[in-house]
Amino acid sequence: TVNCPDIGNDQQGLRMKWLEAIRTREQPPSTVDLGTRVMVAVDLATRSVWDGHSYEFDRSTMTAKRV
Repeated sequence: TVNCPDIGNDQQGLRMKWLEAIRTREQPPSTVDLGTRVMVAVDLATRSVWDGHSYEFDRSTMTAKRV
């Protein structure tokens, strides 16, 4: 068993910031670019675990290739 301290749930705070950004027409803290970067890293890490190979991502072509 792994015991971790309760750090709370920041999802509600992020939702409220997102709604405020909609109201004020300001940029939200979590941008599409940030989301894309996170998902590319998660996807490549998952692929690496599944097939045992490393991957590199080319930002200019938005493609990944096995190394």
